[in-house]
Amino acid sequence: MTFQQKNKNELLAFVKNKIGKPVNSYVVMATIESMGVRDKDILSDFGMNSLNELATEIFLKLEDSCDSFTINKNHNEQDSIPVSGYLRIKAKLFAIYYPLGLMHFIPVLVQIIAIVLFGYSLWTYVGFNQLQSTAVVLGVIIGMICTGGYVQVIGRQASFYWNYKNYNLMNKTINYLVKVGIQSIIILFTLIFAVNFFINIYPYSV
Repeated sequence: MTFQQKNKNELLAFVKNKIGKPVNSYVVMATIESMGVRDKDILSDFGMNSLNELATEIFLKLEDSCDSFTINKNHNEQDSIPVSGYLRIKAKLFAIYYPLGLMHFIPVLVQIIAIVLFGYSLWTYVGFNQLQSTAVVLGVIIGMICTGGYVQVIGRQASFYWNYKNYNLMNKTINYLVKVGIQSIIILFTLIFAVNFFINIYPYSV
């Protein structure tokens, strides 16, 4: 299997997992573009002449695969899953995905353990007074709201370039988004200070 065919198969699997059976090729094209695939990279990475041509090919393959699945399903109605089998499937899915979901709780768990053992963590300190605790919590909330989108983009876009071993572009993407994220935080806090100067929602000590 060639490098370009492998890329096509991975892209096909991603689009299928993302949108299922697409309505038209434009939906596929939008999904591909959301992955960061650029029109100028189509020829080298996928062996196609344009993004539209690639999206059309993937759309036709997905349409055929979904249609054949529907036909096979209609012709094999007798192969229904019994209740006991369905419960086993659900139990298996639960056993797989529940621990994966718990992994998202690990950062918070580490912070809680750090507070119990050392008295401080990334977000708090047991010696904080009410004023300091309020300021830190407000800072954390504002920071998460302001930078959450950039973190998500870094996770998706950088992972995409990492999978295709385009480390140079991955490095540029991360550096650019971190820079823009820092600028956004500075701008947001400047606006908050400016608004607070006139309205005085919080004391300057906060």
